[in-house]
Amino acid sequence: MGEGFEPGETVTISGCAAGSLGPAGPEGQAGTFLTYSAGAGISQCVLTGGTSGRVARGTVLLDPDVTNLRGLISLPAFVTRAPGDTVPILATKLPPSDTGNIYLDGVLQGTAMTNASGFGSFLLTKPTTELST
Repeated sequence: MGEGFEPGETVTISGCAAGSLGPAGPEGQAGTFLTYSAGAGISQCVLTGGTSGRVARGTVLLDPDVTNLRGLISLPAFVTRAPGDTVPILATKLPPSDTGNIYLDGVLQGTAMTNASGFGSFLLTKPTTELST
């Protein structure tokens, strides 16, 4: 996942994979799921904005003793959208073709399904009120 791109510009990935991630989202975010074969090493990823030339870098440490755990991330990590707009939530390493309910603060937001590889996404509606701590 990378942030700071111009909304709508084409973002490409290189180093750890090759290709286009498609257009950056409205917050300037771009992301994808990567799958690696077993083994040790380092995989360096570079995301590049086609219009702005902005670059996001990340490194993945590969270790055969690491356990693949479920992951959940908001894309982008920091959201400036207005209340009521949607925020993409990405999930990985879930059971293939599985269906589950999405809850925010104990309130059902909807149902999501993973693909044959166990990846899934859900558009979560940004709350209209701030949560207090």
